[in-house]
Amino acid sequence: MESLQKSWTIRLLTSVTIIGALFIGAASLPAAAGGLTIKKLAHNIKPSPDFTYVTETTPCIHISFSTSSDFIVTPSNPACVSEMTKVIDGARAVEGVKKLVLPSNWLRLSAVKQLFVITNIERIDRGFTPYIGMNASLNSVAQAAAKVKADPYPPSSFAVGSSAPGIEGFASVWAASPNVLSADYEWLYNDGWGGTRAATSNYACLTATDSRCWGHRDALLGWDPALRVGVGLRCTTCEMGAGVAPGPKGYEGIDTSMAVLVVRPSGQLPPMTFTWTQELPYFHTPIHK
Repeated sequence: MESLQKSWTIRLLTSVTIIGALFIGAASLPAAAGGLTIKKLAHNIKPSPDFTYVTETTPCIHISFSTSSDFIVTPSNPACVSEMTKVIDGARAVEGVKKLVLPSNWLRLSAVKQLFVITNIERIDRGFTPYIGMNASLNSVAQAAAKVKADPYPPSSFAVGSSAPGIEGFASVWAASPNVLSADYEWLYNDGWGGTRAATSNYACLTATDSRCWGHRDALLGWDPALRVGVGLRCTTCEMGAGVAPGPKGYEGIDTSMAVLVVRPSGQLPPMTFTWTQELPYFHTPIHK
């Protein structure tokens, strides 16, 4: 794997995007999306404050791993959450999306559940439906992928549906990141061409016109037009899996490997371990407005 260029530069990889793919036009899902579209950003949004350059006093440099498989990444540091929320709010202002509102239990959620929650927030704040819950088998393959620093794929036991004719109903992403909010920033707001290969976080984005740029953003929000895969923007049955593991060594060895898999089930809805309905009450008293 290519070394990190900066202390906190998050390097991204979606393995499926490096296989020959055809760009089919603007980032809008066919009829299944009901007219909704994923806005294609014109350029990366520079983080402010710039969390990619850290010092020994930066509040987000410390992470911890529990002894269980449900890893914890900086959940107990309010200063880190406050700093990263400001960074994301700055990018959202450029895009025209409202400020980020995190639930009151954010600091108590595991990193795996944080990935689920922040992904849903990003979808809902753009008018898309939330993913309904987390599935044990999807979590398992995502965890295995995080350990080997790769994209997860749906297990053979999970029947995958389609979001539209010719569009397979799943999407996955991977990142090496210090914490969940920084990974979200890179996936959603810094996934395009950075001006040079060294300054581009998305490994699959090779040039300014590469159709694979913004692939992580597209995948998490609903679909990837270059690959013709994705769950759709109005999916009401989609389930998600996430995994977190020690990752590539960055600043003081803090980087963490994170993988996310979203699937549109075919047939009967598989059981879930954690649902969006369970999380909703915690938005009544958010930690950031």
